[in-house]
Parts: sequence; structure tokens; C-alpha cells
Amino acid sequence: MQLTIQAIYEEGVLRLAQPIELPNGTQVFVVIMTDATVPASLAAEVLAKISSLPLASSEQKFSNRNHDEELYSAEANP
Repeated sequence: MQLTIQAIYEEGVLRLAQPIELPNGTQVFVVIMTDATVPASLAAEVLAKISSLPLASSEQKFSNRNHDEELYSAEANP
């Protein structure tokens, strides 16, 4: 399982911004990225995923040409 979640470091402890569902005692591995490094890497990751989408054709419902419509339209987000 891979999960990206925001946390705040306070008094030697990482405090998660939202709860996660893991059983007590679950061992996890933590990769620390500060705010200065996150936007560039996250933007690059998102752009790489968008650019890997197939080109639009009349047979495809979704492509990189209409990703905004699919992601942000009222029908996609009721």
C-alpha cells in the first residue's frame, strides 16, 4: 500500500493532517518531503500521468484532451 498524506512536525512527533486506517502496530516507512520539494515533484508526477493518457479518438470516452472536463465536470463530481 502506498499513501501520500500531509503531516506537521511538532515537538519531535509527526502529526497527520487526517486519520488513516491502519491496524495498531503496523510498521510503515516514511519519506519526508518539505513544502519546498513537494510542489515540483507532485506537479511533475501529475503532468507525467496526464501526458501518458492516450490521444483522443472517436471511440474513446476519456483522453488527455478532455481530462479537465472529466475530472471537474458536475457529472463527474455530483
